[in-house]
Amino acid sequence: MEGMQEYLKKVEKRILSSQVLKPKCRICGKEVTNTTPYFILCEDCKKKEEIKERKILIQKRLQIIPLKFRNIDTDKKELLMKCKDKSVFCYGTAGTGKTIFIQSLIKKYIREGKKVLYYSFPTLIMILRNAYKKVIE
Repeated sequence: MEGMQEYLKKVEKRILSSQVLKPKCRICGKEVTNTTPYFILCEDCKKKEEIKERKILIQKRLQIIPLKFRNIDTDKKELLMKCKDKSVFCYGTAGTGKTIFIQSLIKKYIREGKKVLYYSFPTLIMILRNAYKKVIE
């Protein structure tokens, strides 16, 4: 019994005298003080990863916009700022820029991190029709 206690004291002494390994950032290798069990990142790398994830999320959300409108912006910037955070209903004759204006507004919201639902007019009519159909049945 005494032999076991002496052995445990020696092991404890070795552990206490040995250098404690500090976790290192998995990207840059700097020592990290605040960690979670799964993500060992320094503050700089953590910020960079958050920016990357946000850009990926924005790109995914921008996919709701039809491809032909993704790289086009409206020339009505002051009107765009007035419509921000308001309900918008656009109407007018063909070729006046309604679709491009709405697409620009959608892109602005997505880049600000807001969620956006986008429906074309025929799709919206189908959704409304099906909603009333379910109520009637």
